[in-house]
Amino acid sequence: MKNDDLLCPSAPLTQESFLFGILDEKAEVHYTEKPIRITEGLAKIFNELDNPEKHFRFSMKCSDSSCAQWENEKCSIASALKTSSINQATKLTACAIRRACRWFSQEGERACKLCKYIVTDIST
Repeated sequence: MKNDDLLCPSAPLTQESFLFGILDEKAEVHYTEKPIRITEGLAKIFNELDNPEKHFRFSMKCSDSSCAQWENEKCSIASALKTSSINQATKLTACAIRRACRWFSQEGERACKLCKYIVTDIST
């Protein structure tokens, strides 16, 4: 997959994003079968929540060097997942965006296994 086509699996809610995961009460992500395009109506509903990214996982086109997480020509979150000492997950779970995911493309299965424990926090 070309870098231009990769998706960020920790994107903010926008009308350009797709829902692909729902967080449970333990803040673990449960993935949707298919990515769900965020419509104006869905965005309005999700924005009624305080920090919808803490309840759902959204993806969108990776913005590469325009992203605050971009360091040394790659995503620093994916790099951190690869080197993390967390050993929670032992197998890959089904994921609707894996083949186009920046983290998987960059760091492989290790990033995928820990992805479900990532909560996006865009609050300032």
